[in-house]
Amino acid sequence: MGSTRREFLKVSGGVVGTFAFSAVASRAAAQLVAKSASGAQDVQFPQGVASADPRPDAVLIWTRAKPSAGGQVSLRVQVSSSRSFEHLVLEKTITAHPDSDYTVRVLVDELDADTTYYYRFVSDGGSSSRVGRTWTAPNPNDNRTASVAFVSCQSIQTGFMGTYRHLVNLEKKEGLERAVDLVVHLGDFIYENVPPQKENLPQYQDGRPRTFPPFPSGGTKGPRSTRAAVSTEDYRMLYKTYLSDPDLQAARASFPFVCIWDDHEFSDDSWQSFGLGRSMPRRRVDAYKAWFEFVPALLSESGSIADVLNQARDFVPVKVEDADMEPFDSSFLSTEKNNVAAMESITVYRSLAWGRNLDLMLTDLRSYRSPGADFDHSLASLRGEEPAPEFSGWGLPNYAREVLAAGKTYNGGKPPKTIEINGVQTPNPRFDAPPVTNLGERQKRWFKECLRESRAVWKVWGNPVPLMPFEINYSALGDGYSDSVLWPGDSWDAFPNERAELMSFIRDSKISNVVSLSGDRHLNAAGLVAPDHSVSSPEYVAADFACSSISMVTRVEIQSAEWRTASQEVRQLNAYESKDEEGRKLTKPNMNVAVRHGVRAAQVMAESNDENQAKKYAQKQSNKHIDFFDGYSHGYGIARFGAESATVDLFGFNVESRHVHWGDNGAPLAYRVQYCLKSWADGEQPTLIRSSYEGSPVFGDFSSD
Repeated sequence: MGSTRREFLKVSGGVVGTFAFSAVASRAAAQLVAKSASGAQDVQFPQGVASADPRPDAVLIWTRAKPSAGGQVSLRVQVSSSRSFEHLVLEKTITAHPDSDYTVRVLVDELDADTTYYYRFVSDGGSSSRVGRTWTAPNPNDNRTASVAFVSCQSIQTGFMGTYRHLVNLEKKEGLERAVDLVVHLGDFIYENVPPQKENLPQYQDGRPRTFPPFPSGGTKGPRSTRAAVSTEDYRMLYKTYLSDPDLQAARASFPFVCIWDDHEFSDDSWQSFGLGRSMPRRRVDAYKAWFEFVPALLSESGSIADVLNQARDFVPVKVEDADMEPFDSSFLSTEKNNVAAMESITVYRSLAWGRNLDLMLTDLRSYRSPGADFDHSLASLRGEEPAPEFSGWGLPNYAREVLAAGKTYNGGKPPKTIEINGVQTPNPRFDAPPVTNLGERQKRWFKECLRESRAVWKVWGNPVPLMPFEINYSALGDGYSDSVLWPGDSWDAFPNERAELMSFIRDSKISNVVSLSGDRHLNAAGLVAPDHSVSSPEYVAADFACSSISMVTRVEIQSAEWRTASQEVRQLNAYESKDEEGRKLTKPNMNVAVRHGVRAAQVMAESNDENQAKKYAQKQSNKHIDFFDGYSHGYGIARFGAESATVDLFGFNVESRHVHWGDNGAPLAYRVQYCLKSWADGEQPTLIRSSYEGSPVFGDFSSD
């Protein structure tokens, strides 16, 4: 090993920086309990440890120290190639500062490729953090299989995180040296809006109740009777509370994480600096600062793939004021100076290489996006000239979505002034607006270049929201109903123009083996994606696997709340109740049937509670690109990428499992479904092959043959 190359890097302005050290072999054994410094204070590590973004020669490690008194805290970071810490490859002194809430990030480089390391943090008083395990990436020419767990949407407001413990226990249960190489977190690491706390709160197994301290600022009114974070201290409180969860801590200590954010790290359904119905650049900067402190991610010093340089940059504090978002450029990006400053304070989209078989590309679908192709935001409503137009319905027809997405460019620059929706003419709120975008122009250019230049066998997209379309044709309900996009406002279905552009780019550039790993929708699903799904024989160019929520309420539960004022005929398409043999009520997630087999099959299912009867009315053309759909389970996925094929496992856990803390055993598994993807060459199409299934059957998962 070489000598220390960098002793200390710190971003100015009172924000957490990165200590950067080169590993140096140590002849001496580690001293866990150091000679106590005079007046050394007690230090705890209540949020555990974590590692992130491994490179072949480096990895980022993290902790938060909590001192018994104020002031700076001196720590020693120790890194070893053995769990016993018998010999160290690194031992350095670092300082945790109150201005970063005592969080520290340490980049350790000049490490050996594809090597496991153990790390811990020790205070002057002799207290130690838990031991973390991590490893470096393999060399670029390494041909071994790459394995990735993908997760999203964890909430301790609504439940426990026993799904994480299942992943941690997988090694021992299945005799694996390493369950996965990486855990890719696709966003919603926290939920910024906290509901009122009820009496008789659930408890962890050690008797600790699952509670939330009040927001230091008092918070502000959030959606659905919640209080929402508005300051750096508010967001810090959320991260500290979430990271006190023992199952999340165990996962972060066991595997290196690679994280991207979605909306709830800032604000529900946010885009650019828009959250809680208005432009909030100050709140956005506060949210980004806390994310950077508590979610380790290698940004400024990240690597690259195929010489396509990463544009990721560490957080730099900026002073901004809340201001209206106009003017917008041609890609619907607000060029107002406060929005631009907030956007440029940190850049998180980036890539990561894992040997010859995997190039991972993570995209940020919040910082640069426009509002989606829905009725919630017109230019007039964004200017404050009129309220956002209200639309009552169960989704949007494809035609309406396409008109709204294209804005003023629709029909060669001649968009209609009204749009017909379920037989009613509705004013077009996007008549004079730019076309919508989910990526923004700069990020999209980078993403396309990564796809085009990647030489890895598999090009894997860490995609915060599902890429595959979700549609239901409601015409079986009678007059006034038509085809509809299920969730048009906050998904790739809200950006059909850009999805089609990207899929056409993959097809026309003859790029093979593109796989999207996605989250956000609180459902498990497996499907294929084409430039145009409306044709009789879509030309599929990518596969998409969506993982459900770790512990946030499921899609069926969300839809039940959103459809509570709908007619029984509509509500039963989402869920209905039946009874088991002992007379207990059961919720039947009929959404699974409606998505996979059509509205008529779901109607018959609700009326008869008989799968054989429903099969008779199943429609083969209903979302034919989707082979698996479960909107009523929690879950995560594991994808393994080899030289000739890939496998993807989706793990499902019953809804009730989140209400109990399962301790070291983890939540019980309800099912595991595995798909095989064979590598496909230029001009070929991907094919989903369900290779195995174990556990309880998923409601509605029957063949439409």
